[in-house]
Amino acid sequence: STLEDFLRTLRGDASSAYIDALYTRMVRERKQRTLESLEKLVAINQQRLRVGDIGEVAVLQSRVEAQRFHGDVLAAQAEVRVADLRVAQFLGKARPGPQLEVLISGELRMEGRTFDEAQLVETARQRRPDVRAQQLAQEAARARVKLARANRYTDLIFNVSWQRSLNSEPFASPPYDALAATATIALPFSRIYHGELDAARYSQDRSLHLMGGAELRAEVEVRTALVRYRAASDQVKIYTQGVLADADKVHAATLYTFQRGGATLLEVLNAQRTVDDVYLNYYGALAEHARQLVLVEQAAGIWDVAF
Repeated sequence: STLEDFLRTLRGDASSAYIDALYTRMVRERKQRTLESLEKLVAINQQRLRVGDIGEVAVLQSRVEAQRFHGDVLAAQAEVRVADLRVAQFLGKARPGPQLEVLISGELRMEGRTFDEAQLVETARQRRPDVRAQQLAQEAARARVKLARANRYTDLIFNVSWQRSLNSEPFASPPYDALAATATIALPFSRIYHGELDAARYSQDRSLHLMGGAELRAEVEVRTALVRYRAASDQVKIYTQGVLADADKVHAATLYTFQRGGATLLEVLNAQRTVDDVYLNYYGALAEHARQLVLVEQAAGIWDVAF
């Protein structure tokens, strides 16, 4: 049971590393897409500068924004490499590969799940290996109390012997047979000392409290993980129910208006930053939703997560 509990924790840590690897890839792809959009904006401004629609300052500002965001892309690539190294550690590889990148497939977008809180708590009490280990420890402590009591019993020793004597020289004696029986019982003076029995009883009481603490800890972890999972699931719904689509529409409309002279460059850049923040927050919500799902099942002692 202790080994199973170690593997349960190890599986949760490996899942967290896997989720981070998927999340950093989503962030990198989004920032690369934004960099391409900014570079396209620079090309548009350069064309408008040639025809005299805008001044050189607008071109320089858009170019500075694109170059600055290029640094964010490099930072995102570094985070992917760091996440890959952590995954490689769980895979047992010192080096993931020449490009320091592990081939990872999966999807953080998943449907929200509904859990029965009372059933999960009961499942955790019955199936979590750390709780089971404490239950077994209590059984062992109970057996040690029985052993300590048995050691205080008085041992009765009963011996039976038979002796036969034959003729002997030079002093002859008549042959004879002798049968003897002895019974020995120890005087139980040691019973005045109760150290072994008291220690076994205290160990049993301690194991009982430890088992109660393990069950309580499992219940608290399940309820806490469920609260956080439901919050993470609701947060994902906020983005999928219209926020992402609205941010894309605002950005597209602002860029379209800017190309026709109806919006300023500052408005375009603000719209770009807004849509980037929305998507990055959405990806963070997806990762948090996946992490909390792992924690719920880890706390309950079950596992049926598939990415």
